[in-house]
Amino acid sequence: MKQLFTTIFAFISFCTCAQVPNNLYGYWLGTLSLPSFDLRLSLHIYQKDSTLTVDMYSIDQNSDAIRAKEVSFIADSLRIKLPNIKAGFAGKYHADSNYISGIFRQNGKHVINFTKVATLPRLERPQTPQAPFPYKVEEIVIKNKQAKVELGATLTIPQECVNCKAVLLITGSGAIDRDGSVFNHKTMAVLADMLSRNGIAVLRYDKRGVGTSTGNYSFATTYDFAADAKLAVQSLQKDGRFNADSIGIIGHSEGGLIASILASDKRLNLSYVVLMAAPAQKSYDLLIDQATMVARSNAADSSTVAATTNSQRFLLDVLLKYKGETMKYIDQEIANHLQTLPKDDKEVELWKNFVPIRDLTPSLSPWFLSFINIDPSIYLKNITCRVLAINGEKDVQVNCEKNLELMSNYLEESEVKYATMSIKNKNHLFQTCQTGSFREYGKISETIGNDVLFLIKDWILSH
Repeated sequence: MKQLFTTIFAFISFCTCAQVPNNLYGYWLGTLSLPSFDLRLSLHIYQKDSTLTVDMYSIDQNSDAIRAKEVSFIADSLRIKLPNIKAGFAGKYHADSNYISGIFRQNGKHVINFTKVATLPRLERPQTPQAPFPYKVEEIVIKNKQAKVELGATLTIPQECVNCKAVLLITGSGAIDRDGSVFNHKTMAVLADMLSRNGIAVLRYDKRGVGTSTGNYSFATTYDFAADAKLAVQSLQKDGRFNADSIGIIGHSEGGLIASILASDKRLNLSYVVLMAAPAQKSYDLLIDQATMVARSNAADSSTVAATTNSQRFLLDVLLKYKGETMKYIDQEIANHLQTLPKDDKEVELWKNFVPIRDLTPSLSPWFLSFINIDPSIYLKNITCRVLAINGEKDVQVNCEKNLELMSNYLEESEVKYATMSIKNKNHLFQTCQTGSFREYGKISETIGNDVLFLIKDWILSH
């Protein structure tokens, strides 16, 4: 999943402003409503060394401050700049009703209103592991010499590890760290903690260009990530502390696709794989279904859902036709497409809000142009080890019913021992949820259902 904020930066604020009303100082809280989810933002306005200073917080993603580089307050207008996350805010302070209204700019313009609060809200993440741990923790580096990449990694080893089982964790799509951090949930850290407390060694790593890993995430494809993961598996297999015949992979979402790719490699000789919300559909079909499910989870009416689905299919077809040159032709393609639609079609309204340089650019990345052509069946039909495939019943990113059915069909052809399970009331992150919508991810305090943790742990230990 892509995050609005990627890395948190801190800067010194500069502002020589007179006549700042005392009531402007303090904490202000607002909600940024995005198409698929909401993010709470907070402004902390204060004086530091006689200088007006503003720290911004993305409450649902990180507890660190984003300190503005430039701040100005003239009359009732507040402006701040955050250049290293390519963002800024311009707003008006309403002294009579004590709120700030304005526009937040990052990948477009977003209306947001801030109201005064006494303190910053805190995210409840009770499952996040806290030291001291009843297992050994080693920080290691995995080297991909061919790609000239070094991956920062954490290896957790049970205290009584004698020829014990070991597993590699692979995160889903996006620039995600070794802990699987999304909305301040650390899914992979929680999973690693459960497994290592129960006798299983666990390796997890930052993707290239993320955390302490070198390399450039922006130019990497699923196959590049698979090459990194293969080296990580081999590092476990070469480590004499672990049973080389009991080494496997747990992959989530795209990480599950990568696990399937590696498990189809007979030379790697994996013992097992756990596929968590892994795609079995062709990526083209997956992305169309995803657009439909996300629209429905946001309570869109049937005509809006249909319009969203059709626009996604049209856009993917254009990307497949022109690939990296899509930007040259997109305006004409959209104009031609609009001529085929009735004037009152909901899709016409959707295209009015489409800005190619903003909305199309992410789809022109090497990762996306590669991903759109992937067919997981090629790998699932050739898996050579035991498989546990699980999906959340309310997943809006990977359709549970369709993908588990396809998974079963393909694994039958591979002739391996496997089990597939739909987990009730779970979303894409395997949190216990109401609707499965993106909007719930950050609001749910549970990082991953305990039933899911125990299921995975028991399945690995039973084989």
